[in-house]
Amino acid sequence: MMPTAQGESPALARRAVLDAAGGRSWLVAGRFLDRASLLARRERLGVARLALCQGEGAAEACLEASALGDSPLLERSLPLPSAGAAARLVVGVDRGPLLALRRGLRLRVLALAAAAALLALGVGLALSRGLVGPVESLAEAAGRLAGGDLGARAGGGSRVAELDALLRAFNGMGEELERSQDRLVQ
Repeated sequence: MMPTAQGESPALARRAVLDAAGGRSWLVAGRFLDRASLLARRERLGVARLALCQGEGAAEACLEASALGDSPLLERSLPLPSAGAAARLVVGVDRGPLLALRRGLRLRVLALAAAAALLALGVGLALSRGLVGPVESLAEAAGRLAGGDLGARAGGGSRVAELDALLRAFNGMGEELERSQDRLVQ
């Protein structure tokens, strides 16, 4: 079945391989494809290789449009069941940009992980200072109180309610001890 103009061939002609003036042409699903139209489709898709192949091994025949360079391709071959036995579409994408994108994503993930670790460290240090300062003040005041200084008080406040309650209780105990001492002395 010979195709007429591009796209005007009968819809029943699913596949035909024609030799037109020494160049290979394909008729797939009613569309006439030659190397020029395949090149145009490859450019429009932005892929490095686009090929229609039929047969296997040494008997394989391909109509190919490719921009092959030194960069390796990531290729996928898809069977064309409506186009007959062993017919397939081969699409190849340049791996260079994909590898660069993967490297860039890895670096971003590592940078985000490092930033998260530094943020966690900073938050941990800030929280520990908020807890350690009042506890140290309480320990110092308890040591002075044990040494006989009844006027010793735990200074400062805390942003933790339980720690604030402990500081108030200790200071209240110190005041009560001081009042008791004053009553005994009188």
